[in-house]
Amino acid sequence: MAFDTNETSVESGRPIELFEFEIGTTTYRYTNAEDDITYSANTYTSEPIIRTAPTLSSSDSGRQQMEIVLPSDNVIAARYVGIVPAERVNVRILRFHRDDSPNGIVLWVGRIVSAKYEKQGALCRLFSVSSESALSRPCPNRKFQGLCNHTLYDSFCQVNPDSYKYEDEVTAVSGATITVNGIGTEGDDWARGGVVAWGNERRLVTDHTGNVLTLRLPFPESPLGETVTVFAGCDHEAATCNSKFSNIINFGGFPFVPEKDLFSAGLE
Repeated sequence: MAFDTNETSVESGRPIELFEFEIGTTTYRYTNAEDDITYSANTYTSEPIIRTAPTLSSSDSGRQQMEIVLPSDNVIAARYVGIVPAERVNVRILRFHRDDSPNGIVLWVGRIVSAKYEKQGALCRLFSVSSESALSRPCPNRKFQGLCNHTLYDSFCQVNPDSYKYEDEVTAVSGATITVNGIGTEGDDWARGGVVAWGNERRLVTDHTGNVLTLRLPFPESPLGETVTVFAGCDHEAATCNSKFSNIINFGGFPFVPEKDLFSAGLE
């Protein structure tokens, strides 16, 4: 039976929705059905999960959004306790009718942008925007500034991250501060502005002294005793680009921008 026929029927319709949350290379699958569902060779675990209808944001014209509510002890909801996940959480929702599983539609494709907890922390409300809305948003272009406009290691910067990484064991953890064995040999501030990678998680390094790294946010679990990969950071200065990375040919800033704006300050 066609999906549209079931969808409009008052007797035959038995709708089921499947929720897929993708984080890096891991996909978590749930269904709002009363039992687990197997669909396209994948098993979707029954979970008390609901959603709102897609709506247009009142503050961002043309931006579609949806809210998804699930128990706070769900693995997806738990990732938003205390800190926001470093990796993007993509979500896809499929809808079909029981006994007519080959026929269905993709109801929603988007990403999670924020979360809040309700009912004294028992429920988590996830806020999602559609993929089309995210792609339609304007992106800033390069600025006329002294600092480099590129993101370190991107296709414009062209620095190879494998040439500027350090791997070793974490020997101490205190909140957002970790101690990485031997990284002090790289010199203070070597990792400042870089990232620490551990599994699917990434954390910005805000300070580096000796073997101690201060992260922008702590990891969701302690990496004590684990091996992490630390990538060198950059302050986007031309001198650093030249001396640290030997990459001045790809520098994306304008180092000789006058410090004084003659149009606003005038001549002296």
